[in-house]
Amino acid sequence: MQIRCCNSQKSTGRHREEYGQAVDYVERALYAYERAFLGAFSFASGNNRLDFDRVENRPFFLAIHRQVIPTTPRLLISLDPLSDPHGVYLHLDYLCVKAGLGDWLLDVWSVYRSTTNEDSGEFMDPSVLPGWSYARALILRAKEKEKKERGEDFEEQSTEALRQAILGFPSIVPLLADKCEISLSAEVRGHKAFRIHTDRIGLSPEESILHLLSHLYAQRSSSLWKSSGHTSWLSSTSNSLLSTLSSQRTHPIRDRFLRTFSSLTLRHSIYRHVFVLEQTHAQPQNRALTAFIPPDITQGRQLACDPLPPPTALSTYDAAFFVGSEDPFALGATRLRRRTQAEERLLARLIPDAATRAQILAFYDQNPWIAAQVPGGVVEFVQMMAEMPEDALQEMMLGAEMMREAGAGVGVQPGLAERGAMPGELLDEDIEVFWEAEEGGEVDDMPRGHQQGRVDTEEEEEEEEEVAPMPIRVVRNLLNRLWGGAPAQDDSSDDDGAGSA
Repeated sequence: MQIRCCNSQKSTGRHREEYGQAVDYVERALYAYERAFLGAFSFASGNNRLDFDRVENRPFFLAIHRQVIPTTPRLLISLDPLSDPHGVYLHLDYLCVKAGLGDWLLDVWSVYRSTTNEDSGEFMDPSVLPGWSYARALILRAKEKEKKERGEDFEEQSTEALRQAILGFPSIVPLLADKCEISLSAEVRGHKAFRIHTDRIGLSPEESILHLLSHLYAQRSSSLWKSSGHTSWLSSTSNSLLSTLSSQRTHPIRDRFLRTFSSLTLRHSIYRHVFVLEQTHAQPQNRALTAFIPPDITQGRQLACDPLPPPTALSTYDAAFFVGSEDPFALGATRLRRRTQAEERLLARLIPDAATRAQILAFYDQNPWIAAQVPGGVVEFVQMMAEMPEDALQEMMLGAEMMREAGAGVGVQPGLAERGAMPGELLDEDIEVFWEAEEGGEVDDMPRGHQQGRVDTEEEEEEEEEVAPMPIRVVRNLLNRLWGGAPAQDDSSDDDGAGSA
């Protein structure tokens, strides 16, 4: 619950332009997950995996995705490298060039190019992504420039890499030209291979993904192409390929791309990436990308903490997931709060009589509105009862009994109407309880709400201060009046040595 709330609050902070608060909520979510990791779980090894099909794990992927830095995408890939559920590879075609991680991208490219779809099944293959083909050409170009400056001999590979990128994904060229103000010839602009699509109309699902990724790369990486050397290089290479584009019917890398994204699971990874991008950076160009996503996806039910569950999901936040869970806000539901051993011991000292203690606990559990306004739990409720005047205590208990008999379950608490207070509202003033010291004893001046956290271990139990029992004669009389029972005890009998009735 804490992780889901942090992810949701992060989105709220973004919309309010409270970016510092949004980042703080993401860091809280990550910290909560880190506290739950097993000792053998390590980010550094890259060998640990998380099942994205389980809804308990998906908020962790989302929190890391929202903290994208050059090292974080590779961490997220290591958790599920085959399906890449958040499309992290789409960040790396820009980050690897910008952050000087070109060797890593080239190594990954070589590994995936040596595999085939037929013998490996469904997996996210970054070597078929349009952005990676163009990023590879830029990285090779930069390496050649470095060798030239050092006076070393080299074999030019970057131009051939750019040629293959343009032949496989020509749709990126006019988009980059518009972003970088590159002058393209009329023949290039008019060629059908360089046609710009702005939505999914007339396209297959795989082709829609191709044009979506073309727009995404142009938006994210256009700054890398704005140098004069790169603009002229792109323009001249595009012009030289017009005859080849006119004669070719297909291209191996494009065919491999279409086969890869025939998988619904992998298409969902791209859709999910766009949804998170739109939530994180609500800009018009990001919202325009949703035009390539089918309406049944964009208009479906989505949660801020779990955008677009995978089609292979084993669990989602639905009624089946919460079967057997307590709903503290349900009307008429009994809100049972797990009590620690420390609370049980403190209650026993506050209310020595077991029968009266059981009646007070039953009264607390049967009235959820009481639990809703007492954050300290039943211990704080008992301490509150000790300081209430008799008439106010009687009004509260009789009013609660009438609501319970009427079947209302939850309503305006007795005693709040005349104050103009809302149901569940806490008192405006801070109340501290100071118990009168017994003869020869000390005064316990600890405010209520802190008592319950005082005893957790056996060592702390030995150091506990004595807590004076609450005066329960009035409470016992009221309970007996409501539910019946033995006549009230006379507390003065303790001085005469009389036993309890």
